[in-house]
Amino acid sequence: MKSIELGLKVVGISCLTNYGAGMEGSVLSHKDVLENLSQVSDDFSRLLIEIV
Repeated sequence: MKSIELGLKVVGISCLTNYGAGMEGSVLSHKDVLENLSQVSDDFSRLLIEIV
């Protein structure tokens, strides 16, 4: 990776808010994504704060 070559410290983090989308045959909306995000936002924020 170019970042390693340049001596950069890099971390990649994802928050999957629509994991399994379409697996049940139902159509998901942006509202569904926002509802899932609201359930994990506090924990995700604490994780980011601890890492940084």
